[in-house]
Order: sequence, then C-alpha cells, then structure tokens
Amino acid sequence: MLVLTRSPEQTIIIDDDIKITIFNIYSGDKKQRVRLGIDAPIEKTIRRGEHVEKEKVSDNLLTE
Repeated sequence: MLVLTRSPEQTIIIDDDIKITIFNIYSGDKKQRVRLGIDAPIEKTIRRGEHVEKEKVSDNLLTE
C-alpha cells in the first residue's frame, strides 16, 4: 500500500487516466473527513469500500 500526504487542491494520477483530487479536509462530528474528486474513464468501476464489504456479507448469507 502506498500512503501519501496531500493538501487540498493537490492531485494523484494513476495510470495516466485516473485523477484523484483532494477538495478539502475537515473535522466534524469528532471525525476527520476528506472530500475527494475522482476523474476516470467511464469503463472504470469506482465503488466505496464499505459497500463492497456489505455486498460480500450479503452474498455469503444468501449462499449459506
């Protein structure tokens, strides 16, 4: 895993076709949050990790 430190307005480029922009970093509700923008080709699937985990749990329950 690569861990980077970025500031708002800075970007990360992956494979020359995916661009991640840091919009802002803020604290709220006792949590730190980061607002990201992701620019990627339409054929790339972008999903939130917690949704993928819920789908895996649901799939496992259905197959048991």
